[in-house]
Amino acid sequence: MGGGHAASADPMSAATTAVEEVDAIKARLAELCAQKKKKPTKAERAVIAKTRRELDAAVNAPVSGGRDPTESLPDELIVMIMLMLPFATLWSGACKRVCRRWERLMESAPIVRRKREGRWAAYEAGVLKPQQLEGHAEAVRALAVGLDGKVYSGSVDTTIRVWSGESNAHLQTLQGHTDWVWTLTVGLNGKIYSGSLDTTIRVWSGASGAHLQTLVGHTHWVMALAVGLDGKVYSGSVDRTVRVWSGDDGTHLQTLVGHILCQRARGWQGRRDLLWFR
Repeated sequence: MGGGHAASADPMSAATTAVEEVDAIKARLAELCAQKKKKPTKAERAVIAKTRRELDAAVNAPVSGGRDPTESLPDELIVMIMLMLPFATLWSGACKRVCRRWERLMESAPIVRRKREGRWAAYEAGVLKPQQLEGHAEAVRALAVGLDGKVYSGSVDTTIRVWSGESNAHLQTLQGHTDWVWTLTVGLNGKIYSGSLDTTIRVWSGASGAHLQTLVGHTHWVMALAVGLDGKVYSGSVDRTVRVWSGDDGTHLQTLVGHILCQRARGWQGRRDLLWFR
């Protein structure tokens, strides 16, 4: 009878026990480090080191039975805590081993974005070395990064190549344009937009790479694309117009006219190039 009761113990009790164990070790470590001695003895240093190892083991140990030690906290707060962890901890996947909930939250958009940003920071710091991606037959004219971290490259060879943002492996080649691919952008819905010297804008699925739609209307080269905060897509062309398209279904909404000469300028929030005309 007693054994059955123990088997059905409240998960919150187990979580509380785990937290109390960590807190107790922290308190013991703080007490050891707070001793007012200019130079701890060899034995004292050994005790401090042993306590630190105990603390690391208690914090990083998998939760018994896959129970969540933070089940009383909302997902949003757990994500905030995860975002404060060192990049190396997030990248190692240690958080996924805590419990199923943490494993799920590790795939949430803020955490994925943090890991992606940390990866670029690692390149800047020299921890990771840049890799050259080869495959295009002609010069590369455009680059974009999808919402899922995939990298897209548009080329004079009329193709768009898709690369893994994690391993840099070539995933797919998108074909359809009949002239240079000059510009790329990513919609708020994850769709990929490509502008070409063939005067068209092609829309691709960010998930599968499937060709979804061809936007026709410009009478000259499409040189620039940008996405507004409302999801609308803007295209600038040498035909001296800026066309506005629905990001949902690709419907042509408006044509902005009045420019005479073309020049390059910075696009939405300075992140993309737009072709403006005077």
